[in-house]
Amino acid sequence: MNVLWNKKIELENLWLPSNFGVFFKRDERVAYYFRRSFGQTDGVFSILDNETEPKMLYSSAQDEMLPLPGNWEIVETLQDPYLLVSEECGLNLKSNVFSHKISEQLQMAYRQQHRPAKYYVDEPKRLGEFTIHHKGNWGYVCMKENAKLWEFTGRAYLYTEMVRWKDRLFFGTGGDGGYFYVLDINNGVPLASIKTGGTGSFVYVDNVCYVLKNEKKAKLLSVDLSDGKIIGECELPRIRWYCRVCPVSETQY
Repeated sequence: MNVLWNKKIELENLWLPSNFGVFFKRDERVAYYFRRSFGQTDGVFSILDNETEPKMLYSSAQDEMLPLPGNWEIVETLQDPYLLVSEECGLNLKSNVFSHKISEQLQMAYRQQHRPAKYYVDEPKRLGEFTIHHKGNWGYVCMKENAKLWEFTGRAYLYTEMVRWKDRLFFGTGGDGGYFYVLDINNGVPLASIKTGGTGSFVYVDNVCYVLKNEKKAKLLSVDLSDGKIIGECELPRIRWYCRVCPVSETQY
């Protein structure tokens, strides 16, 4: 048999929340790093919380395929922060220098941080005097001093931690469309129910939470946790993909 060519196919798990990049919070500033493919080249882009246009930080060599952002991790060292796209390579976020062979220290940090997406189905969440229990796949019950305060039924499966800010409870779901929710933790009343296309991560600074919405267009949203209103949004280049094919070897036998 003569092998004319072979190719490597990279697939995204469609049952998990869409993961197009990673958030990074430092010194009360928020940045979002994501991958975008153009032609046979991949690029690493960033956008800061006060910017309206993404900036390209790294452009891969032709036919070099960067790992999907679900594998990316932010690692901070005493000197510089790094965006590690795999256990072998990453980008220094201070110098914007990309290395295809990172140090053993960074490799160890990557292995310690990198975990698969987690479905929080059976674990109660304790937030001060409140405890949130699951009810079925999409329901939640809040208890306080062994008394039930409220029940809430959302949509899709819980794929983020439940986080409390003052009297607000917020979290993201994925696997069936996906939403970002903000509830009043005292009574379970939803202040925000934003269809995101799947939320697996977010980051917040004080009362502002940053989350990715990927429906017809990809947008970064900033949500005021006080009232659940969207106070800012930034449209990103179309970054959704499920499969990318690139040559591994063009040798003929």
